[in-house]
Amino acid sequence: MITTAWKGWLANSAIVALVLLALLVTAKMLHVRRVISIGLKGEFGPATTQWQVEVMQQARRSQQIHGAVVFIGDSLIVGLATSNVAPKSENFGINGDTIDWLLLRLPQYNLTEAQAIVLEIGSNDWPSGFDGFASKYGRLLTMLPSQVPVIAVGLMPLNGVKAGVSDSSRVPDAFRRVNKEIALSCRQFHNCRYLDLFDTLADGSGNLKARYDAGDGQHLSTAGNDLWVVALKPLLNQETTVGTTSTP
Repeated sequence: MITTAWKGWLANSAIVALVLLALLVTAKMLHVRRVISIGLKGEFGPATTQWQVEVMQQARRSQQIHGAVVFIGDSLIVGLATSNVAPKSENFGINGDTIDWLLLRLPQYNLTEAQAIVLEIGSNDWPSGFDGFASKYGRLLTMLPSQVPVIAVGLMPLNGVKAGVSDSSRVPDAFRRVNKEIALSCRQFHNCRYLDLFDTLADGSGNLKARYDAGDGQHLSTAGNDLWVVALKPLLNQETTVGTTSTP
């Protein structure tokens, strides 16, 4: 027969188990969400199934690339209609990606048969203070095939107040500094060309202009993406005939 004391112990154990389970779930959510002030980063990353599945699917598609322009980056790439730049293209953008996460997934791809690569990454690294960003960006470029032309796109401006970014007044100068690092890294590689749209998209305070803002202060509107497309085309055309296969 179960005594009253034993019943009490069981009840207390059940409560403790529920509390521990709640703590584990909370920890998992915090790990996935992280403490981030920029919405670009999204609610997932390498620890989540969604991110892993997306990388696996992109890796499979990369094995089938023959002469496509490949776009790699975060949600700004996700939101770009890449076929407006190159009819034959692949979009390997992932919402919320950071430079660390991109370094993890890039080795999964076969990009040797790409016609060109457009690389855009870094906005989601603001919360980390861009720690070691320059050296990490150099590693990214080293991992890309040296025979494939690369367009390295600088960071785009934000409307920090609208996006709810902490210390938003510091964002423009920080982004411009990082763009100098991207440009310097790019110059070290013969196959890399740098594209900086920051001042074109920004107002006098260094914030994203209203007409280029999708409404959240961090993603580009149709007008902003159209401007990006127009800027990308001539750079790609300097290196190759976009969207066609060369004949011997």
